[in-house]
Amino acid sequence: MKKKRSSAEDLLRSLDIAYKELVGSSNFEAAFNGVQRASCAVEKRKGLQKHKDNPLYVPTKLALIMSEAVEALEWHRAGKDKEIGHDLADIVLRTMDLAGVLKINLAKEILKKYRTNVERAKKKSKAKY
Repeated sequence: MKKKRSSAEDLLRSLDIAYKELVGSSNFEAAFNGVQRASCAVEKRKGLQKHKDNPLYVPTKLALIMSEAVEALEWHRAGKDKEIGHDLADIVLRTMDLAGVLKINLAKEILKKYRTNVERAKKKSKAKY
């Protein structure tokens, strides 16, 4: 009799397939980095990067990212999940901008973190409870 796969195994298989597609596609990193450069250029043009040498620049930017998450939480608590999208977009764009200023290749970091999460999920699915 063929053993039925669990939903966790199906999820892991899907994650592996998605990861291989992302890594196998040079378009992901190129497209993501293009959006990141464009986002940084907009922020620079608006004058929002002019104080990047200030020791409070990074903490301030991180606080702004956190404030967007809080706004999303407030929409959720109010039962208005459809309103969360613009706050999530702000989180991504602000994160891209900060990563650009800090010279962090966010696309590579996302792929590394995704792989770590897949491996962690595999280990958890094998654990006996």
